[in-house]
Amino acid sequence: MYHFLLLLLMLVSVPAAHAGNRETISFSMTTSGLGLGELTFDRVSNSNDYYLRVSVISRGILGFITQAQFDARTVGKLDNSGRMQPETFHALSESLFKSRTTDLSFRSGIPVTTRIKPQSARTRLSDPNKLTGSYTDSLTALALIATTTPPDCPPEIRIYDGRRIVLIRLAPAATFSPGLLRCQGSYRIVDGPDHTLLPGQKTFALTLDYSLAGTTADLIGATITTSHNSMILTRE
Repeated sequence: MYHFLLLLLMLVSVPAAHAGNRETISFSMTTSGLGLGELTFDRVSNSNDYYLRVSVISRGILGFITQAQFDARTVGKLDNSGRMQPETFHALSESLFKSRTTDLSFRSGIPVTTRIKPQSARTRLSDPNKLTGSYTDSLTALALIATTTPPDCPPEIRIYDGRRIVLIRLAPAATFSPGLLRCQGSYRIVDGPDHTLLPGQKTFALTLDYSLAGTTADLIGATITTSHNSMILTRE
């Protein structure tokens, strides 16, 4: 479920070794006007590498999301064209009934190793030899959708989280308010298991709203529509 939340967005102290340009973004999460929790994204980068960290704390409400917390971090390099290439990804999710750790390593976009505990959480796709093509991790995907160059939306993103493969596709909405860019599309599980809290659903409608700032556009809000309702994230 938290991989699902991460697709929408990105406090935690960053080690001094990652000194560089730093940005912290916080979002509130709501559904039907009720607060679900907070998501915070910390990003540090320089001309050669980048460091990302996400913290999600959910309060739990009406059984939609159980009380839990999620912490993840990614370290990667910028290639000659400035493209983000993840090298390592680590995540820890904890809830009332279970916890899970995930460690991934990449080389030039290719997953090399996958370690998941407990072992029962592994899937067929937890073996990198079962994969073809290149992917990014959840946090790098978040960084890629956090900004865009108008009038274009972020390009197609293929994500590997250690258990499944997800595809994000976006396109500009037909109309929207001046000074804003709206991108609409989908978050689709193309291989691997459904999310635990949303069994039977593979595709989710995704809407991202950006505020125009010169030649760039910054993410200010996102909506995921499920078969039950919508989850809204709003930049604070």
